Amino acid sequence: MQQCLAQTPEENGQQTRCTKPLPPGKPCCEEHSAEFWRQMDAYRKVYEELCKLERLVEGITTGGFTRSRNPEEVGKMVETVNAYTECIQRAVVGWHEHTSHFFVEPDPAFAECLKALRDKRTVALAIAANIADWKQYLLMLEEQRMRQTPEERAQEIAFQKQVQQVQVQVNQRIRERGNTSTYDAVMTRCAAHLAYDEQTRCATPARKPERFCPVHREEHRLAYLKLDQVMQAAEESHAKTDATVNNFRSGRARTTDVTAHVRSYLAALDEELQVVESHQQLFQCKPAAEHAEKVDHLKSQRSLVKQVLDSVVAEEEKDEFSGEVLLVSILGMVGRRT
Repeated sequence: MQQCLAQTPEENGQQTRCTKPLPPGKPCCEEHSAEFWRQMDAYRKVYEELCKLERLVEGITTGGFTRSRNPEEVGKMVETVNAYTECIQRAVVGWHEHTSHFFVEPDPAFAECLKALRDKRTVALAIAANIADWKQYLLMLEEQRMRQTPEERAQEIAFQKQVQQVQVQVNQRIRERGNTSTYDAVMTRCAAHLAYDEQTRCATPARKPERFCPVHREEHRLAYLKLDQVMQAAEESHAKTDATVNNFRSGRARTTDVTAHVRSYLAALDEELQVVESHQQLFQCKPAAEHAEKVDHLKSQRSLVKQVLDSVVAEEEKDEFSGEVLLVSILGMVGRRT
């Protein structure tokens, strides 16, 4: 006769399987049968609730939560998605307890089901965060409107009409691509960080594949142009320094020419380092490791140039200054820009 499937936890944390025989047609002995079906019934109710909430969440994402301009309505959407994530968690806990209690060797399908539930919860948490951010954005707009003058309000209404026109055009393109069901499901949070607010991340939604909201998208474009300019200026300063050193070696440049270009290159490196750091803080465009490598390289280059400048200036102050000292010092610097 087969043995009862129930397992009882011991004080040492181990599970001890029930030794009672298994009645025909039943998964457990008489003692554990009631608990088995109680847990199954509880899970069935949770699963039914989960299916209802899942349909509501699908309606929110498909319908497009950003189309709502009512913070209270958006807040109810957040509550619905949060209830969905909480229900998923109850389903995961209930299923795990049931399988660990009544199955010595759980079916691999159980593990797959638990993984699927956890994946759904992860996605739902991200959706809830996006909707909550949208609610905060709407509340911020309401607060701003309360402080607006009639002229400012008229300007905002005109701007909103322009935004609506753009949204109509974008939605049309999305429909043409056949992606209407997933359009608002891929809303994401603007990746920009607010320099004036202790690096708090911008709460304004952005539409994938864009990383930034419309405002920070323009700021990023201008900041990128600035970054490109300072990097190009550093490249040009390095090239001029290199050329001046070669002229000095052939007697066509003075030591003062070389030191002047070294000073200019040092200033260009300082500006590049500052802009690179600021750009990364605001826009997080590079992975942390890649950015750290870039900054370390710039700091190393700057340190080398500063040492060269200090040694050359010190030698210039001596009566026995020799151009060879300048060459030995500076040749280690040129050719190391990249």
